[in-house]
This record gives sequence, C-alpha cells and structure tokens, in this order.
Amino acid sequence: MIAVILSWIIMILVFPAFGKMFVLLSERVSNFKGNYSFIDLFFLGLCIVGSVICVTSLFVPSDANVLIVLVVVSLIFWVFAHKSRSEMLDIFRQRISKLNKIQYVLISVVFLILLSFVIMPPQLPDSFYYHIQNIMWNEEYHVVPGLANMIEQFGFNSNFFLLSSVFGLRSIFGQFIYSLNALCFGMLIVWFITSYQKNKHGRIITLLGLVICFIYFLVYKIHIASPSTDMFPNILIIYLIINILNNTESIIEKNILFWIIPFYCITLKLSSLFLCFFALYLIIWLIRNKSFKVLIYYFAIALMIIIPWLIRNIFVSGYLIYPFPEIDFFDVDWKMPLEYVVSSKKYIQAYAISVDAMHYSSDYVLNLPFTEKLKRWLSEQPLYESGVVFMALLSPLLMLFAYKKNVSQKKIPASIWWAWVVAFVGFCFGIVMAPAVRFGFGFIVMAIGIPIYYILKRIKFIDWLFTSRMLIIFSFTLLLIVGALTARYVIGVNDPDKPILDILYKPLGLDSTRPGRELKITPVKVNNFYINRSDGLPMDGALPCSRNYIENIEMRGTDLQNGFRVKE
Repeated sequence: MIAVILSWIIMILVFPAFGKMFVLLSERVSNFKGNYSFIDLFFLGLCIVGSVICVTSLFVPSDANVLIVLVVVSLIFWVFAHKSRSEMLDIFRQRISKLNKIQYVLISVVFLILLSFVIMPPQLPDSFYYHIQNIMWNEEYHVVPGLANMIEQFGFNSNFFLLSSVFGLRSIFGQFIYSLNALCFGMLIVWFITSYQKNKHGRIITLLGLVICFIYFLVYKIHIASPSTDMFPNILIIYLIINILNNTESIIEKNILFWIIPFYCITLKLSSLFLCFFALYLIIWLIRNKSFKVLIYYFAIALMIIIPWLIRNIFVSGYLIYPFPEIDFFDVDWKMPLEYVVSSKKYIQAYAISVDAMHYSSDYVLNLPFTEKLKRWLSEQPLYESGVVFMALLSPLLMLFAYKKNVSQKKIPASIWWAWVVAFVGFCFGIVMAPAVRFGFGFIVMAIGIPIYYILKRIKFIDWLFTSRMLIIFSFTLLLIVGALTARYVIGVNDPDKPILDILYKPLGLDSTRPGRELKITPVKVNNFYINRSDGLPMDGALPCSRNYIENIEMRGTDLQNGFRVKE
C-alpha cells in the first residue's frame, strides 16, 4: 500500500509539472492563453513525459535514473516557478473548497477501491505473457534491435510500457508497482465527481460520466492492476470528448490538449489514430486565423512525438508500423520474418472474434461465414459488452433523432458533430478490424454518449427525475455494486499465506498468482546464446525469457543489447 501511494505521489508531482511547463512554452509561441485545469495538466504532462521517455529510450535504459531526472526537474520547476505554483495551488484550493461531504466520501471510496486492486498481483494473462517481460527489457536496456524476434508481441511497441518501467519503482521495492492505470482511471472519475453542477447540463454530464465509468470498470476490471495497454488510451478518448460536451469551444480553448493527446495516443495504441481528426480541426482553425507560426510549431511537436516511436518500431521489429507488413521500407538484418508478421495480424483479428483462434487457427476463424462469426462473438461476450456495441451501431439513428429533437443543426454545434464523427469512425474501424470492446471502448461509448446527451437535454422531466438527491442515490448504488465486485475480486486473488503487513508495504508479488501459473524455466541453448524457456507464461523470468521465440533465432553480437535476428 505504501508503495502504491508513493508511486501516485510521484506521478502527481511529475505529470502536472511537465504539463504546466509545456503550456507555458506553447503560450509564448502562440500568444494564446488557455484555461487548463489540474487534471488537464496531469494528462497533458503524462503525454509529454511519455514522449520524453520514448526519446531517451533510444540511448539509455528507461530505469530509475530517468525517474530521478524527471523528479528533480519537476521539483526545480515547482520551487522556482513561483507564479505557476501559486496559480496551481489557488486553483486546487478553490476546487477543494467547493467540494461537499458527499463528494469527499465518493472520491475516498473510489481510491480505496482502486487501491484494493493495485495491492493485489496482476491477473491479466497478456501481462504474464509479454507485458512484464517488455517492461523488464525497457528497464534493463535501451531499445534492442530485433527484440520482437524474442516475443512477437514486443513488436506492438506501446509507449505505455516505457512509462510503466520508469514509474514502476522496482529499484526501491524489488518488484514493479503497476499503479498507473488505476491512477488515470481515478483521475477520470474524480473529474466527473468534481465537475458536478446543479443545472440540467451538469447533472446529465455527471450521470453520463458515472454510467461510462461503471461500464468501463466492468470491461477493464482485471486490467486495473496490470500494465495493460488498453485502459489509458480509452480514458483519454473519453476525457477529450466529454470535454467538448462540457464546453463546445474546448477544442480551441484547450488546443494544446487536443493536439498533444491524439498524437501521443497513436504511440500507445494504433487504433486510437482517429483522435487525430481533432488535430485536423485545429489545423483548419489555425489556417483560417492565419496562425502559420503556431501551426509550424505544432507540427514540429507532433513529429517529436511520432518520429522516436517510429524509430523504436524499426529497431524492435524491422517494420515502420507493426503488424502491417504492407508498410515495409527497411532491409535490416534483425527484421522479423514476414510470415510471423502476417500471422500476428491475423491472430489479432481472429482472437477479437473468437477464442477459437487459440485452439484452432486464425484462418479457421477468419474463414467462417459472417453469421457464424457473429454467433460465436455474441456467445463469448458479456451481455453489457454486446449491448454497448449494439447501441453504437444505432448511433447514427440516435444522432438523427437528437438532431430532430433540437429542431435545427445550429443547436448542435459543429464541434459536437465533429466529435461524434471521430467516435463513430473510430468505432467502425475497430469493429471491422478487431471487434473486441476493450480495444475501442472509448470510441464505442462516446458514439452512444453524444446523441444520448442531446436527447436527455430535450426531455422536460429530466429536472424532476435527476435531482441532486437522485444522483447521490444513483452514485452510491453504483459504488455498492463496484464495492461488492471488488471484494469478490480481492478475496479470489488474495494469498492467505502472505502476512497482512506485506500488503501494507507493497502489492503482492507474482509468486501469489493463481494456481497453474507457476514459473517453470529451462535454460535452452539456441545457436549462440541461452534462452530461459518458460513452460508456461514467462511472467518475470530472467532475461532473455520466452516460450515462443522465432525459430532459429540468434544474437547479433556478444551482448543482449546488440539484439536478435533470424539465422540464415
């Protein structure tokens, strides 16, 4: 528990500092002052820090030394930037002073629930298979050529793993602390709770936010305490679009936020690419205002975010974007064999349809008739997941109904229509490419949420139905359900043989995972080096550890840092 709280304190110290520094720099260039909240700066700073770590990872390991530099820079900024510090503290105090007792209780219970998850060991199978191994490579080495030859999923190269390695605090506690997803989810919930207003608009936003967060919890329950790459991008998608519902001028007034987050999201999960439509919106606005200097500056920032990530892609897999073998510009000796890249792409698509991809083959699932694919997909989805997908499919009809309810298009601002297009196109792309709700949850719920918000605004009895008292009752009902699910989760995951004092100090380690996940390692010589081959999931086995390394793999030199290739 102490370890988790310490990691949260460090992140709350570092991310807003870098967010504020970047805002100050950008305002000097653009001469345009935006109104950024603490949570805006938190998410913005997280993206800036993640981009900085991506650059440094090309030269040095993403370890405690990088964290120390980030903390020192943040402290120097907070100590010497008196005006910024005072403004931040004043905003924070004002926000705190406006909270009532109910909001304090809600926030406290939310973080207690999130803490209950993080002090347990991760339970997501993907984390045991390649997430943790990827984080270990990031912490011990700078970018390794041909690393995807060791475990092909390393080719996905999400920048979230770099953040997890730097802020994992393994050098202090002897194990990684996977608390970043929980903190970001907590920030989103706190934003909804503290943004509550007594007018109709505020109540609907709060209601919508609470429902979204509840479904989000159901979808990502076992992801909260893991370094899952699915949670954070979807939090950012929801955060940006709800910002527009809160204030239709947000894209312009918070233009730095709507420029940085979409480009950084690409480096987290490629399917979030459609967020960059917000950048297109800003480009049009800047051109119309003849702000070419600002446009050049923003393009330079976008390149500084994307190019280091693309360079890492080339080093890790040999491809500019993995797993897209069609985009093949480089002939490096560490490049993954084409057949593995094609197989990986097919597996993502097939597994999102049915788990039969694990038991048979990707081609078996992909070649099934559409009706059979749909039948299997529906049979394997929880009811709430298939429900939100069905609602998203109806989103155009809901939006048309919302438009008619508002009499004329002028009453639904252009920025809202733009946001809905972003959400719906993102949803359609996901459902065609890989129809798993957890991949594109943010787009799915916002494609539904935008029209529902405008429909609710036009319902006359909404004031009577959603009074402050009713919202309080609704909030605590959701918390009771979430609390019960959390208790069941903790009871099922907790290791009764571990002393309670251990949990108070740091989360349970991977030695407390469920039966059947014991780590069994056999050193095997493959060509010119030894691989720690795991009989089950690699988990945190000593590097290099894998159970599905590419056939005939060899080291490119005498050190693991030199990377791997397939022997000719």
